[in-house]
Amino acid sequence: EEVINTMHVDYLIPCIPPVIIIDQISMANATNSNEYLLIAQVTNMNGPNGVTVKVNGTIVTSIFNNVQQFVTAQFPVIIGVNTVEIIVVGCETVMKIETITHSVNSEQNKVVVDKPTIKPVSPTTTRKTVTSNMFYFKAKTTSIENKSQVKLVVNGRTQNYFIYSKRSHNVSGTLNLRKGMNSIVITVTNSKGLSTLKYDVNYIPKVVAEKPKPVVTKPKPKPKPKPKPVVTKPKPKVTKPKPTVTKPKPKPTVTKPKPENSETEEKGTGRR
Repeated sequence: EEVINTMHVDYLIPCIPPVIIIDQISMANATNSNEYLLIAQVTNMNGPNGVTVKVNGTIVTSIFNNVQQFVTAQFPVIIGVNTVEIIVVGCETVMKIETITHSVNSEQNKVVVDKPTIKPVSPTTTRKTVTSNMFYFKAKTTSIENKSQVKLVVNGRTQNYFIYSKRSHNVSGTLNLRKGMNSIVITVTNSKGLSTLKYDVNYIPKVVAEKPKPVVTKPKPKPKPKPKPVVTKPKPKVTKPKPTVTKPKPKPTVTKPKPENSETEEKGTGRR
C-alpha cells in the first residue's frame, strides 16, 4: 500500500535590518550657531517615509534622497547637550534608532581665520573625457565647517545632491551628465573669502559596434542550355512490293455429250 505525505513550505524573504551611518552634524550656517545640519546615510528602509528625525524629543522636518540614500535635516539647537534621534522603520516593522548627543557652546561661533581651499581628489585632473553619463567626484576642502559653505553648480544649475563630510572635509557626489561638454563648479566660502574648483567633463556615449551581418553570396544561376535545333529527318519512303497475284487459269469447259436414246432408256426403266 502506497503512503503519500505532503509537506508545505512557506519561503519568506529574509528581513535585513536598517543601517544608519552619521555623515555630518554641524552648524548649518557659519554665522549662526543655533541652526544645525544633519546628514546620514540610511539603507534597508521601508519606503521614503520610513525615517523620522527627532531633536530633544521634537520631530523636525527631514528630507530623504532615494537616489543617494541619505536623509538631511536642519534644526535649531540649544546651548548645552542636544539629543538627536534618527528612527528608521525597515521590513516587518523592524526599527532602528540612532541617538546622538551633541554639545553646543559659544566657542563654536568662532570665526575661521584662513581662507578656504579646495583641491581635486577623484579624478585628479580637472579636464576629462568619459563614456558613462554618471560622473563621480571627490574634492578636499579646508577651513570650512558645514555643507552650507559649499556650492555645487552643474551646467549653470545649482545642485544640492552632494555630501560634505565634517570628519574628512571632503565634498563628493555622483552627477548625471548630458551629452557633450559639462561644466562642474564647486565653490567653498567662509568669512575670509572663497575658492573654486572647476571640472570640464566631455561625455561621449560609448558606441556599441553592431555585429557584421553575414554576407550571403547567392550562387550565380547556371545559364540555361540553349535549345538544340530540332532537325527533322525526312522519313525514308518505303515502297512496299505489291503482292503478285497469280490468277488461276480457267478450267476448260468440257461439254459432256448427251447420251443418245435417253428417252428410250428412261422409258425402258420405267417399264422394269
